Amino acid sequence: MRRALAITTRSWGCLALLLALAGPRAAPAQVPFGWAAGFEPPGVSGGVSAAIVFDDGTGPALYAGGVFTTAGEVAAPGIAQWDGTRWAALGPGMSNSPVLALTAFDDGTGPALYAGGEFTIAGGRSSANMGKWAAPGTPRPSAVRKTP
Repeated sequence: MRRALAITTRSWGCLALLLALAGPRAAPAQVPFGWAAGFEPPGVSGGVSAAIVFDDGTGPALYAGGVFTTAGEVAAPGIAQWDGTRWAALGPGMSNSPVLALTAFDDGTGPALYAGGEFTIAGGRSSANMGKWAAPGTPRPSAVRKTP
């Protein structure tokens, strides 16, 4: 019991020392939050069902998937990238049905963005409801193929 008390006392002492050394600047600034500009019309032309931050090698960006055909002024069927200032398409996008899920995964060939949904075409290729958007230097986007 005495040892546990000593550790607790020592921990409080370290915390007090750190706070004293940091001074008043250690307190977090009070930043007012609010809804940011950039998403007003035209925005995306339909519902967004999934979003993820992913770095495709050009820097992190927000990727959105859903039931839309345009993002901003860009044709982007089902999937689009927001870099903080503008929308961009991911190739020809997805066709026929919505993107319902997005996730990042490295399958050993480098990081990639995977989309799942009810679409049958990903990037102009036949797809079984999944597509892979890979880092620069790899074919993209591509349909994820079933293995026997």
